[in-house]
Amino acid sequence: MNINVQPLVESNNTFALDLYAKLSAGEDNLCFSPYSISVALAMTLAGARGITEKQMKDVLHTTLTQYEYHAGFAQLQKQIRTVGKDKNVELLLANSIYPHNKYVFLESFVICLRENYGTIITPLDYNEPESARKFVNQWVQEETQEHISELIPAGVLDSLTRLILVNAIYFKGLWEKQFDKQKTIISPFWVTSDKSVEVPTMRQKAAFKYTEDDLVQILDLPYQGNGLSLIIILPKEHNTPANEGSGFVKIKKLKPRRQMETPTKESDNLAKVERFLSLKKLSLWSKNMSEQTVEVHLPLFKIKSNLNLNKLLISMGMSDAFGERADFSGMDRTKELSIKHVFHQATVDVNEEGATATAATAVVMAIRGLPQEYQFHASHPFIFLLRENTTGSILFIGRVLNPVV
Repeated sequence: MNINVQPLVESNNTFALDLYAKLSAGEDNLCFSPYSISVALAMTLAGARGITEKQMKDVLHTTLTQYEYHAGFAQLQKQIRTVGKDKNVELLLANSIYPHNKYVFLESFVICLRENYGTIITPLDYNEPESARKFVNQWVQEETQEHISELIPAGVLDSLTRLILVNAIYFKGLWEKQFDKQKTIISPFWVTSDKSVEVPTMRQKAAFKYTEDDLVQILDLPYQGNGLSLIIILPKEHNTPANEGSGFVKIKKLKPRRQMETPTKESDNLAKVERFLSLKKLSLWSKNMSEQTVEVHLPLFKIKSNLNLNKLLISMGMSDAFGERADFSGMDRTKELSIKHVFHQATVDVNEEGATATAATAVVMAIRGLPQEYQFHASHPFIFLLRENTTGSILFIGRVLNPVV
């Protein structure tokens, strides 16, 4: 049966931006896979009932029934996996659950995960918690092509652990229009208005989808096959001496390359962009994009995040799932299970050839994842999204505050 996945995509993307708003409150580089987290929580939701189910659905922004929600994910994963069939793109999605080998879960719960998420089911003995932890981490390491090896840290599993639900995602793609390594130069990246670092910066001039408004300038860098893109959201630096904009600079004729002037304090607009970031804004920017000739300057960057999402998800309204009132009776007919931990790791590596992005999420359950020409100089903090273009699903999102950290 063909299911319309757009309501699910919208709820997933809204949840993605909620997570970004919470996680970006710090002062560090950031990357994570909201899609991986959504899948891991969706598998957990399959066993939630009562107030616990309602709270989880509210946080995940869905009003779909259990059947509609999981059937939607089955269809969505099928559509996203078609992107990975391109010979120049690797996109791997994998789901696995690890029940206690002597704990009985409802057959309806297990069937739901197997049929809708293609879940691999491997019973483990949590009376040997370190062996179980190493087994799960080994699976994650293999599914992320050795990029993530310690998703579940030592000491968090014990004899009360009854289930671990895990999602892993791996992406590697080549740019549709690759950057020439010979043109990569060392140039300043303004970490703050009065501090810069020298970073390798790749450059090219070509036709790309682009749009701008008073606040930002947006660039779409497609990967081969055009099924995926890296979207760069660059704040405008209004008070920079040259052209009042050191990001995209709209010109009728390309000027010779020059060193960028130091922005003034008023020109740091990333926080303002983050406050205005919304699904509606992303949709508007996407609709307004058109192909333009753009001179692109983009720093090479590699970011890794290691997150425990417990406090964040509780603060977003999913409190019962982690406490005494948790109701996951759809897993085992009891109300003894609750979420003990939600772990997430992600890496993003962008260079001249393309990008590699990996992520994994684990939910640990216990008893009580001659056109105009433009310049795009990403020489100050920016936001990035890795988007699957057929459905519009945000697979990864993050920001670069300092590409050399």
